[in-house]
Amino acid sequence: MDMTHIYALIDPETAQMRYVGKSNDPIRRLGRHLSTARMDTKIGNKKFEKWLLELVARGHRPGIVVLETIEHIRWKDAERYWISQLRAAGFALLNVHPGGAGPSRRRWSTGGRPLSEEHRAAISETLRGRVFSDEHRQRLSEASKGKPRPELWGRPAWNSGKKCPSISIAKKGGIPWNKGKHTGPSPNKGKAIHSEATRKKLSEMKVGMKASDQTRANMSAAQKRRLLDPAQKEKHDAIWANAQRIKRETQTEINAKISAALKGKMRLAEHSRNISKALSGRKLDEAARIARRVKMLLRGTLPLHDEDGKFAMKDLAS
Repeated sequence: MDMTHIYALIDPETAQMRYVGKSNDPIRRLGRHLSTARMDTKIGNKKFEKWLLELVARGHRPGIVVLETIEHIRWKDAERYWISQLRAAGFALLNVHPGGAGPSRRRWSTGGRPLSEEHRAAISETLRGRVFSDEHRQRLSEASKGKPRPELWGRPAWNSGKKCPSISIAKKGGIPWNKGKHTGPSPNKGKAIHSEATRKKLSEMKVGMKASDQTRANMSAAQKRRLLDPAQKEKHDAIWANAQRIKRETQTEINAKISAALKGKMRLAEHSRNISKALSGRKLDEAARIARRVKMLLRGTLPLHDEDGKFAMKDLAS
Protein backbone atom coordinates (compact mmCIF):
# COMPACT_ATOMS: atom_id res chain seq x y z
CA MET A 1 0.00 0.00 0.00
CA ASP A 2 1.39 3.40 -0.99
CA MET A 3 2.09 5.74 1.89
CA THR A 4 2.81 9.46 1.99
CA HIS A 5 3.61 12.15 4.57
CA ILE A 6 2.00 15.37 5.75
CA TYR A 7 4.82 17.69 6.82
CA ALA A 8 5.20 21.17 8.26
CA LEU A 9 8.00 23.72 7.77
CA ILE A 10 9.12 25.56 10.90
CA ASP A 11 10.68 29.01 11.25
CA PRO A 12 13.94 28.38 13.19
CA GLU A 13 13.90 31.93 14.60
CA THR A 14 10.40 31.82 16.10
CA ALA A 15 9.75 28.05 16.28
CA GLN A 16 6.40 28.67 14.51
CA MET A 17 4.94 26.36 11.88
CA ARG A 18 4.58 28.41 8.67
CA TYR A 19 3.67 25.90 5.97
CA VAL A 20 1.96 22.51 5.65
CA GLY A 21 2.44 20.22 2.67
CA LYS A 22 2.38 16.65 1.41
CA SER A 23 5.26 14.63 -0.03
CA ASN A 24 6.60 11.12 -0.27
CA ASP A 25 10.06 12.54 0.59
CA PRO A 26 9.71 15.70 2.76
CA ILE A 27 13.46 16.44 2.87
CA ARG A 28 13.74 16.37 -0.91
CA ARG A 29 10.55 18.41 -1.21
CA LEU A 30 12.09 21.17 0.95
CA GLY A 31 15.04 21.31 -1.44
CA ARG A 32 12.65 21.81 -4.39
CA HIS A 33 10.88 24.59 -2.47
CA LEU A 34 14.20 26.42 -2.08
CA SER A 35 15.16 25.92 -5.73
CA THR A 36 11.82 27.26 -6.94
CA ALA A 37 12.09 30.31 -4.69
CA ARG A 38 15.56 31.14 -6.06
CA MET A 39 14.34 30.92 -9.69
CA ASP A 40 11.82 33.73 -9.05
CA THR A 41 9.26 32.36 -11.53
CA LYS A 42 5.82 33.83 -12.19
CA ILE A 43 4.12 30.79 -10.66
CA GLY A 44 4.00 29.58 -7.10
CA ASN A 45 3.18 30.98 -3.63
CA LYS A 46 5.03 34.30 -3.64
CA LYS A 47 4.60 35.00 0.13
CA PHE A 48 5.91 31.53 0.97
CA GLU A 49 8.87 31.92 -1.40
CA LYS A 50 9.68 35.37 0.03
CA TRP A 51 9.76 33.89 3.55
CA LEU A 52 12.15 31.14 2.40
CA LEU A 53 14.50 33.63 0.68
CA GLU A 54 14.59 35.91 3.71
CA LEU A 55 15.52 32.96 5.95
CA VAL A 56 18.29 31.90 3.58
CA ALA A 57 19.55 35.51 3.34
CA ARG A 58 19.89 35.56 7.16
CA GLY A 59 21.79 32.27 7.08
CA HIS A 60 18.96 29.98 8.24
CA ARG A 61 17.14 27.00 6.80
CA PRO A 62 13.56 26.00 7.61
CA GLY A 63 13.05 23.10 9.96
CA ILE A 64 10.81 20.23 8.91
CA VAL A 65 8.60 17.91 10.90
CA VAL A 66 6.39 15.04 9.76
CA LEU A 67 2.90 15.53 11.18
CA GLU A 68 1.35 12.28 9.91
CA THR A 69 2.10 9.31 7.67
CA ILE A 70 -1.03 8.07 5.93
CA GLU A 71 -2.29 6.11 2.97
CA HIS A 72 -1.82 8.00 -0.27
CA ILE A 73 -5.52 8.00 -1.13
CA ARG A 74 -6.29 9.93 2.09
CA TRP A 75 -3.68 12.68 1.83
CA LYS A 76 -6.11 15.45 0.72
CA ASP A 77 -8.37 15.08 3.75
CA ALA A 78 -5.35 14.83 6.04
CA GLU A 79 -3.75 17.98 4.65
CA ARG A 80 -7.00 19.94 5.05
CA TYR A 81 -7.30 18.69 8.62
CA TRP A 82 -3.81 19.76 9.68
CA ILE A 83 -4.05 23.18 8.00
CA SER A 84 -7.38 23.92 9.70
CA GLN A 85 -6.15 22.66 13.10
CA LEU A 86 -2.89 24.64 13.04
CA ARG A 87 -4.62 27.84 11.95
CA ALA A 88 -7.19 27.37 14.69
CA ALA A 89 -4.27 27.00 17.10
CA GLY A 90 -2.92 30.40 16.05
CA PHE A 91 -0.16 29.49 13.58
CA ALA A 92 0.19 32.00 10.71
CA LEU A 93 0.45 29.50 7.89
CA LEU A 94 1.51 30.71 4.45
CA ASN A 95 -0.65 28.16 2.60
CA VAL A 96 -2.91 29.81 0.03
CA HIS A 97 -5.47 27.00 -0.20
CA PRO A 98 -7.17 25.17 2.64
CA GLY A 99 -5.39 22.00 1.49
CA GLY A 100 -5.87 19.06 -0.83
CA ALA A 101 -4.93 20.97 -4.00
CA GLY A 102 -1.38 19.80 -4.50
CA PRO A 103 1.28 21.54 -6.62
CA SER A 104 0.00 23.03 -9.87
CA ARG A 105 1.84 23.24 -13.17
CA ARG A 106 -1.08 24.34 -15.29
CA ARG A 107 -2.19 27.89 -14.62
CA TRP A 108 0.11 30.88 -14.76
CA SER A 109 -2.57 33.55 -14.40
CA THR A 110 -3.37 32.38 -10.84
CA GLY A 111 0.19 32.11 -9.63
CA GLY A 112 0.42 28.42 -10.49
CA ARG A 113 -2.49 27.45 -8.22
CA PRO A 114 -5.57 25.52 -9.40
CA LEU A 115 -8.94 27.11 -8.72
CA SER A 116 -11.81 25.57 -6.84
CA GLU A 117 -15.30 25.52 -8.33
CA GLU A 118 -16.40 28.28 -5.90
CA HIS A 119 -13.42 30.42 -6.90
CA ARG A 120 -14.15 29.90 -10.60
CA ALA A 121 -17.79 30.86 -10.12
CA ALA A 122 -16.79 34.05 -8.28
CA ILE A 123 -14.36 35.08 -11.04
CA SER A 124 -16.97 34.35 -13.71
CA GLU A 125 -19.56 36.47 -11.92
CA THR A 126 -17.10 39.35 -11.51
CA LEU A 127 -16.04 39.36 -15.17
CA ARG A 128 -19.55 38.90 -16.58
CA GLY A 129 -20.48 41.84 -18.81
CA ARG A 130 -16.99 43.33 -18.70
CA VAL A 131 -15.83 45.02 -21.92
CA PHE A 132 -12.11 45.33 -22.62
CA SER A 133 -10.75 48.49 -24.20
CA ASP A 134 -9.05 48.36 -27.60
CA GLU A 135 -5.68 49.01 -25.98
CA HIS A 136 -6.19 46.12 -23.56
CA ARG A 137 -7.27 43.82 -26.39
CA GLN A 138 -4.14 44.76 -28.33
CA ARG A 139 -1.92 43.96 -25.34
CA LEU A 140 -3.63 40.59 -24.88
CA SER A 141 -3.16 39.82 -28.56
CA GLU A 142 0.55 40.73 -28.52
CA ALA A 143 1.12 38.69 -25.35
CA SER A 144 -0.51 35.56 -26.79
CA LYS A 145 1.13 35.67 -30.23
CA GLY A 146 3.42 32.72 -30.91
CA LYS A 147 2.36 30.83 -27.76
CA PRO A 148 1.08 27.27 -28.21
CA ARG A 149 -2.39 26.44 -26.89
CA PRO A 150 -2.22 22.70 -26.12
CA GLU A 151 -5.51 22.87 -24.24
CA LEU A 152 -7.22 23.66 -27.57
CA TRP A 153 -5.54 20.95 -29.62
CA GLY A 154 -8.05 18.42 -30.90
CA ARG A 155 -11.00 20.40 -29.58
CA PRO A 156 -13.86 20.68 -32.12
CA ALA A 157 -14.95 24.09 -33.31
CA TRP A 158 -17.61 25.86 -31.26
CA ASN A 159 -20.14 25.57 -34.10
CA SER A 160 -19.22 22.03 -35.17
CA GLY A 161 -22.42 20.17 -36.05
CA LYS A 162 -24.59 23.18 -35.27
CA LYS A 163 -26.75 25.34 -37.46
CA CYS A 164 -26.83 29.11 -37.23
CA PRO A 165 -30.46 30.03 -38.02
CA SER A 166 -29.94 33.66 -37.04
CA ILE A 167 -27.22 34.09 -39.67
CA SER A 168 -29.27 32.27 -42.31
CA ILE A 169 -32.33 34.42 -41.61
CA ALA A 170 -30.26 37.60 -41.71
CA LYS A 171 -28.80 36.69 -45.11
CA LYS A 172 -32.02 35.34 -46.60
CA GLY A 173 -32.94 37.28 -49.73
CA GLY A 174 -29.63 39.16 -49.71
CA ILE A 175 -27.22 39.49 -52.62
CA PRO A 176 -24.26 37.09 -52.49
CA TRP A 177 -20.96 38.86 -51.89
CA ASN A 178 -19.40 37.34 -55.04
CA LYS A 179 -22.28 37.88 -57.46
CA GLY A 180 -20.92 39.26 -60.73
CA LYS A 181 -17.34 39.08 -59.49
CA HIS A 182 -14.45 37.09 -60.83
CA THR A 183 -13.64 34.45 -58.23
CA GLY A 184 -11.13 32.44 -60.23
CA PRO A 185 -7.34 32.74 -60.08
CA SER A 186 -6.23 36.33 -60.34
CA PRO A 187 -4.33 37.12 -63.57
CA ASN A 188 -2.05 39.38 -61.52
CA LYS A 189 -1.27 36.75 -58.88
CA GLY A 190 2.36 37.09 -57.87
CA LYS A 191 2.75 40.33 -59.85
CA ALA A 192 3.05 43.86 -58.56
CA ILE A 193 0.11 46.10 -59.53
CA HIS A 194 1.35 49.63 -60.30
CA SER A 195 -0.57 52.84 -60.69
CA GLU A 196 -0.70 54.70 -64.00
CA ALA A 197 1.87 57.24 -62.81
CA THR A 198 4.26 54.47 -61.76
CA ARG A 199 3.80 52.68 -65.09
CA LYS A 200 4.59 55.87 -66.96
CA LYS A 201 7.78 56.41 -64.94
CA LEU A 202 8.87 52.82 -65.53
CA SER A 203 8.20 53.20 -69.25
CA GLU A 204 10.22 56.43 -69.44
CA MET A 205 13.10 54.81 -67.57
CA LYS A 206 13.26 51.98 -70.12
CA VAL A 207 13.30 54.26 -73.17
CA GLY A 208 16.63 53.85 -74.96
CA MET A 209 17.74 50.98 -72.74
CA LYS A 210 19.42 48.11 -74.51
CA ALA A 211 19.48 44.63 -73.11
CA SER A 212 22.84 43.00 -72.66
CA ASP A 213 23.85 40.01 -74.75
CA GLN A 214 23.31 37.72 -71.76
CA THR A 215 19.80 39.10 -71.17
CA ARG A 216 18.91 38.73 -74.83
CA ALA A 217 20.19 35.15 -74.78
CA ASN A 218 18.11 34.40 -71.67
CA MET A 219 15.00 35.91 -73.27
CA SER A 220 15.57 33.88 -76.42
CA ALA A 221 16.03 30.66 -74.47
CA ALA A 222 12.86 31.31 -72.47
CA GLN A 223 10.89 31.95 -75.64
CA LYS A 224 12.20 28.75 -77.21
CA ARG A 225 11.23 26.75 -74.12
CA ARG A 226 7.72 28.16 -74.33
CA LEU A 227 7.44 27.27 -78.02
CA LEU A 228 8.56 23.70 -77.31
CA ASP A 229 5.45 23.20 -75.22
CA PRO A 230 2.62 22.14 -77.60
CA ALA A 231 -0.02 24.02 -75.62
CA GLN A 232 2.07 27.19 -75.56
CA LYS A 233 2.89 26.86 -79.25
CA GLU A 234 -0.79 26.46 -80.15
CA LYS A 235 -1.64 29.51 -78.05
CA HIS A 236 1.17 31.53 -79.65
CA ASP A 237 0.08 30.54 -83.18
CA ALA A 238 -3.51 31.53 -82.42
CA ILE A 239 -2.43 34.94 -81.13
CA TRP A 240 -0.20 35.50 -84.18
CA ALA A 241 -2.96 34.49 -86.61
CA ASN A 242 -5.42 36.82 -84.90
CA ALA A 243 -2.94 39.70 -85.07
CA GLN A 244 -2.37 39.13 -88.80
CA ARG A 245 -6.12 39.02 -89.43
CA ILE A 246 -6.63 42.32 -87.62
CA LYS A 247 -3.74 43.82 -89.58
CA ARG A 248 -5.24 42.73 -92.93
CA GLU A 249 -8.68 43.99 -92.05
CA THR A 250 -7.29 47.28 -90.84
CA GLN A 251 -5.14 47.77 -93.96
CA THR A 252 -8.08 46.93 -96.23
CA GLU A 253 -10.21 49.47 -94.41
CA ILE A 254 -7.49 52.11 -94.67
CA ASN A 255 -7.01 51.48 -98.39
CA ALA A 256 -10.75 51.79 -98.97
CA LYS A 257 -10.84 55.10 -97.13
CA ILE A 258 -7.89 56.47 -99.15
CA SER A 259 -9.45 55.30 -102.40
CA ALA A 260 -12.77 56.93 -101.51
CA ALA A 261 -11.05 60.15 -100.55
CA LEU A 262 -9.07 60.33 -103.84
CA LYS A 263 -11.89 59.27 -106.13
CA GLY A 264 -12.73 61.99 -108.71
CA LYS A 265 -9.79 64.18 -107.73
CA MET A 266 -7.52 65.51 -110.47
CA ARG A 267 -3.82 65.93 -109.93
CA LEU A 268 -2.81 69.59 -110.28
CA ALA A 269 -0.29 70.58 -112.93
CA GLU A 270 1.97 72.00 -110.26
CA HIS A 271 1.83 68.71 -108.36
CA SER A 272 2.78 66.77 -111.49
CA ARG A 273 5.74 69.11 -112.12
CA ASN A 274 6.94 68.63 -108.54
CA ILE A 275 6.81 64.87 -108.89
CA SER A 276 8.64 65.02 -112.22
CA LYS A 277 11.28 67.33 -110.77
CA ALA A 278 11.78 65.00 -107.79
CA LEU A 279 12.20 61.98 -110.03
CA SER A 280 14.43 63.64 -112.59
CA GLY A 281 18.00 62.50 -112.55
CA ARG A 282 17.14 59.36 -110.61
CA LYS A 283 18.72 56.29 -112.14
CA LEU A 284 16.71 53.09 -112.00
CA ASP A 285 18.14 49.64 -112.33
CA GLU A 286 16.85 47.31 -115.03
CA ALA A 287 14.39 45.50 -112.75
CA ALA A 288 12.90 48.80 -111.56
CA ARG A 289 12.62 50.06 -115.13
CA ILE A 290 10.79 46.91 -116.22
CA ALA A 291 8.44 47.12 -113.20
CA ARG A 292 7.70 50.75 -114.07
CA ARG A 293 6.96 49.89 -117.69
CA VAL A 294 4.66 47.01 -116.64
CA LYS A 295 2.64 49.33 -114.44
CA MET A 296 2.33 51.84 -117.28
CA LEU A 297 1.31 49.06 -119.66
CA LEU A 298 -1.40 47.89 -117.30
CA ARG A 299 -2.70 51.44 -117.05
CA GLY A 300 -2.62 51.81 -120.84
CA THR A 301 -0.08 54.62 -120.79
CA LEU A 302 2.95 52.70 -122.06
CA PRO A 303 4.09 53.72 -125.61
CA LEU A 304 5.45 51.19 -128.06
CA HIS A 305 8.86 52.87 -127.89
CA ASP A 306 10.33 55.18 -125.30
CA GLU A 307 12.00 58.45 -126.15
CA ASP A 308 15.36 57.00 -127.07
CA GLY A 309 13.96 53.81 -128.71
CA LYS A 310 15.64 51.48 -126.20
CA PHE A 311 12.43 49.92 -124.90
CA ALA A 312 9.56 48.44 -126.89
CA MET A 313 6.67 46.05 -126.40
CA LYS A 314 8.62 43.23 -127.96
CA ASP A 315 11.29 43.61 -125.26
CA LEU A 316 8.72 42.85 -122.63
CA ALA A 317 7.52 39.78 -124.52
CA SER A 318 11.02 38.45 -124.80
